[in-house]
Amino acid sequence: MSGISHGQGWWMASDGKWYAPESPPQFQTRPGTPTEFPIELISRFKRLPFGGICMVCGGRVESGEEGWHHPDIKRITCSSCRPPRPEPVRSTIGDRANPVGGTSTLDMYCQGRGSNWRRGAGGEYLVAKRLYKDLIDPVVILNDRHLPGTPGNIDHLVVASSGVWVIDTKYWNGEIAYKHVGGIFSDRWKLTVDGVDRTSLTDEIYSQVIPVSKVLRDPGIAIHPALVFANGDWGNAATIRLLRNRPYRHLGVWITWPGALTRIINEDGPMTGEMVTGVGSILDRELPPR
Repeated sequence: MSGISHGQGWWMASDGKWYAPESPPQFQTRPGTPTEFPIELISRFKRLPFGGICMVCGGRVESGEEGWHHPDIKRITCSSCRPPRPEPVRSTIGDRANPVGGTSTLDMYCQGRGSNWRRGAGGEYLVAKRLYKDLIDPVVILNDRHLPGTPGNIDHLVVASSGVWVIDTKYWNGEIAYKHVGGIFSDRWKLTVDGVDRTSLTDEIYSQVIPVSKVLRDPGIAIHPALVFANGDWGNAATIRLLRNRPYRHLGVWITWPGALTRIINEDGPMTGEMVTGVGSILDRELPPR
């Protein structure tokens, strides 16, 4: 920290002080992403219309038996075996690993937590790919980050000109609705998914925002929480918003779909390219991959 800049990479925080660049020389703001799904995200467990050899145990699978079908490689796995767990595909920021979106959720599925975890991993993966595809430099994208002192994680952290974005991804079926409730004089709004009240999600995401704020220790850096639905039907009531690509907002939390999320992240803001890189490096160091 200093009262003046000492050269390239130094950035000014809201307190008016200059801070040294925290990133190593090889720090990349936009690490690469995989172009293919891990096999477990696209495999399907079903009654197989054909026989074959299990790619895990080598046993014979007869036509009509249940098993896993892997359409991309045209192979099968018997019902007694799980699809093979691929080596995690990781990109790097400097010399640190930056996991592919959905990595830890997929690990939960591999531990037998149920098919919902596999769906969730797929949703996080798709949102991460959209972030890399649509966001404009300068930007830092961090996936699957551990929250210190908790068992939880942040699905995606993005640092851009518009600020720091804490993104929680959901991959749920059913109609998504955000509507006014309680009568004409009420100020209550409710988020529902498939008819179930999910408004509490907008409170829960602050359990991720607060640790990020504590890491940055600079209230002048804007932190934007976002709840993004990678699946689901927004219904007729959201038609105009969908056409205008304008998401909802509840108590400071964006409730959105991927296309609208990347649009608002790309909006101009107060953070310079050097600040984006510096803040991204701090978050990368303090919030390690899960």
